[in-house]
Amino acid sequence: MTAKDHDTEKAEELTSREAVNTEVVSDDEHSAESVAQVNERKLPVGGSVAIGVVGLALLGAWLVGPAAGYAAQLENRAPAQLPQLTLESAISVETYEQIEAWAVDHVRVKPLAVNTVNDAVAAATKETGSSLVIQGARLSAGRLPELFSAEEFTARCKYPADIDASRAALRAIQAAADAGNKDVVITVVPSKARTIGFLLGDRSNNLMGCAINEDKVIAQLATEFPTLLKVVDPAKVLEYAPRDPYWSGDTHWTPMGGRALSEVILQKLLNTDARTAKQILLSRTMPANKLVRGDLYRLMGSEQTTPTTRIGIRPEFAIRVKGSPNGTGSRIFTWTSTNPIPTAPASMMILHDSMVNVPRLTGQFGNVVPLGYDVHWSQGDQISRLPVVETVVLEFVDRTFLAKLRAFPNIDDSVEDDDRMAAVLTYLLRTN
Repeated sequence: MTAKDHDTEKAEELTSREAVNTEVVSDDEHSAESVAQVNERKLPVGGSVAIGVVGLALLGAWLVGPAAGYAAQLENRAPAQLPQLTLESAISVETYEQIEAWAVDHVRVKPLAVNTVNDAVAAATKETGSSLVIQGARLSAGRLPELFSAEEFTARCKYPADIDASRAALRAIQAAADAGNKDVVITVVPSKARTIGFLLGDRSNNLMGCAINEDKVIAQLATEFPTLLKVVDPAKVLEYAPRDPYWSGDTHWTPMGGRALSEVILQKLLNTDARTAKQILLSRTMPANKLVRGDLYRLMGSEQTTPTTRIGIRPEFAIRVKGSPNGTGSRIFTWTSTNPIPTAPASMMILHDSMVNVPRLTGQFGNVVPLGYDVHWSQGDQISRLPVVETVVLEFVDRTFLAKLRAFPNIDDSVEDDDRMAAVLTYLLRTN
């Protein structure tokens, strides 16, 4: 895992019960201006790093629940490990989730008052955690105001959008898949800001300066690589979840909104159209119990969470899950389906970030294939230990997609190669 990884997230494994040719050029001056505008809204990088470090040390104090190690024993997996802390990972909201996973598996602590965390952060940094959060309007009556992570905007200004480097990376991925006789699809999912950023009102244009240019590049790449690259339409997210596409106090989409990705993956697995994929998705899943999240509330000094409906697998289509196959890490599991669809490939693998992991989406589409492997990007360098599959799905969130393409081997000399991306190419080339 490299120092520029923004996507290490909490491990929440599934159980069987839970269910163009026109040139697009980056505007460096515009990007720099956008970063400055974000900074004007009190998003200091130095302060954010310190907030992250102090907050991570204190996060375990928020936890209430079963005894240490209970979840790992119940799920028959190795206990979660502490993430590697770097200057970049420390400012990422998702890093908090990894620390929480570790704390659940290793310690049992009593809750501390919210002001204890706030006081410690303020004393160390002279800033508050709320500087990492931007508040928008309400999506609908009866719903709390939407919170957005500053990282949704600043991450998209890390590099100028480079369509030539992106093309080169996509060609390398496709060439490796062709050589290894595999189907591969890359899915790009929309961040919260991309889907409901209009709730920021007049601030949206300033904050989304870098994102606008990146979105143009991504859209163009989708037209040039139509079978390889699939961009999930934000409108589809709202179609599936008009009332709660994302948690109001969190960066992740809900299981309801995440069905937009499941539909795209089902289209690929079954070689079918969107309408048929949606029918299969709805026929094999059902509303289940509640799932709550609220990591952005924590940064603002609140213990509040918001619930949403979990999507479960209907019993007749259940999947069986086994963690850590072939000695891999705790964020990798394999599943088998009790009632797959005959036209689906015999096996698949998905490599993903928290937009799949947190809402536990894999069961929504994984039930149609006989065998599958779920790999969190944080452990993507371990896929060499897994058997060869027929179909590989690579999922990225839009705010880091182009940056990660530049981290594939031999794509951009100015960007450090990512071992996980190299592992993907090696795996795609394998034939046995």
